[in-house]
Amino acid sequence: MTMDSDLDYADGVELEEGEYEYSKEREPEDYDYDTEELQFNDDGLTLQETVDHCVVPTANDAIAHVGKLLFWCFVLRIVVALCCGRAPRVAHLASALIGCLVLHHFFAELAASFVVHAALSYVALAASSRLLPAATAPLSLLVSLTFVFACEMWYFTADKWHTVRGGQMILVMKTVSVGLDLSGAVVGGGPVAPGAPGSRPAPGPLQYAGYLLHPGTTVFGPWIALDDYMLSMESRPLELLSVRWMVTSVGSLVAGLLFMSISTCWLNYLLPDRTVLITVWIVAYREALAFRCSHYFVSFVSQAAATISGISGAVWSPGGELLVSRPTAIEAPRSLVEVVVNWNLPMHYWLKTYVFRVARPAGVWVAVLCTYVASAVLHGANFQLSAVLLSLGLYTFAEDRLRTQLADALGGCVQARRCVQPCRRHRLGAALWSVRLLNAGLALLAAWHLAYLGMVFDGSPTGSAGYSWRHTLGKWALLGYSSHWVALGTLVVTWLL
Repeated sequence: MTMDSDLDYADGVELEEGEYEYSKEREPEDYDYDTEELQFNDDGLTLQETVDHCVVPTANDAIAHVGKLLFWCFVLRIVVALCCGRAPRVAHLASALIGCLVLHHFFAELAASFVVHAALSYVALAASSRLLPAATAPLSLLVSLTFVFACEMWYFTADKWHTVRGGQMILVMKTVSVGLDLSGAVVGGGPVAPGAPGSRPAPGPLQYAGYLLHPGTTVFGPWIALDDYMLSMESRPLELLSVRWMVTSVGSLVAGLLFMSISTCWLNYLLPDRTVLITVWIVAYREALAFRCSHYFVSFVSQAAATISGISGAVWSPGGELLVSRPTAIEAPRSLVEVVVNWNLPMHYWLKTYVFRVARPAGVWVAVLCTYVASAVLHGANFQLSAVLLSLGLYTFAEDRLRTQLADALGGCVQARRCVQPCRRHRLGAALWSVRLLNAGLALLAAWHLAYLGMVFDGSPTGSAGYSWRHTLGKWALLGYSSHWVALGTLVVTWLL
């Protein structure tokens, strides 16, 4: 088994609710729905009522919140451009202070937890890098995880922790990546500059604070490497208002708002509960799609915030584009493996680089197990997410085995990951109609599994504090656990062949 095929198993472990989820349960608090004025037809709201009573108020509420984030990201961009690289401490201080303002806007008094987390992690990083460099990575990991679990289990209520969980997860990813970079534990394709101990000194307090509390990445994400942050601090005035920067920023924001309106409004309009065509599977697909669209909203808004603040590229985006998620690869999937890879590109890169490749010398299966555990730990004590992640692990493993066996038996390009064209491993290329039909059937099966798994994220009121195990199992029980039975059957068939 080659290294590339080994990584395929690690690809199927990162599914997250979104760093800061905006879904149907987060409707404008100040909007008064007068039910007496709403005139329902047999299928639900009319088009005009959907626009007036859902699309417009929801968009206004989102813009009011996101607009402040984007404004402060633009302020940081101006400050960095004015510094012109001559006053790096001012730029780092501005990043940290503006990040604190943004955190206070979204989380109020809970923003203090981010500052405390950042301070504790820096003390651990600075002390270990000077006294015991080999312990930099494990100590950074220990301090961050201890703080996060202490907050989740003892200091925060469930609903408050659910609010800040995504931002704290991004903070953990940043602290761990810096610790591993400085310790030289990253191998096989990780960041080049910090590849060995002593290759560069530990970041100073202002530099580290600016990185961890960077306003363009601290609330919605995405995770970025320390090198990406440092590059963004070197912007020049002429780079401030480029055409590409404006198009990318505006395009990401518009795409995010579009997906938010689909999640909150348009799906209920197109597939209302009152239609005679509604079935339990259509409801499952609608709820899963609504959740996915809320995730796309988070992803594109995070792109806009990162771009406006000056992040022009990332180690997980070698092509140069700052792309967090690929909706087309998820909504029209070739396989579940491709779904989980494209769900959150920076998190996929982080898990593969800082977990799988670090644990790879201990063996493939140890590395895979560590990757799944790391993904579950990052998401916290949440039965729903753990159940979905473990299910995805089973699904992707069974899918990969089945499609690999079919590819070997038929000699066709039907593996879970696309073959590099022109393919010289299989005699039946991807362009043949027989191969296309088989891939289309397997893609439909992947989409069916995706609808089943995603229906547990239905935006119900109980989700504000995290969904319970009864909610998750109850949703799947409505469909007879059919997807799990199919996955188990697929796995049995692959063992018998």
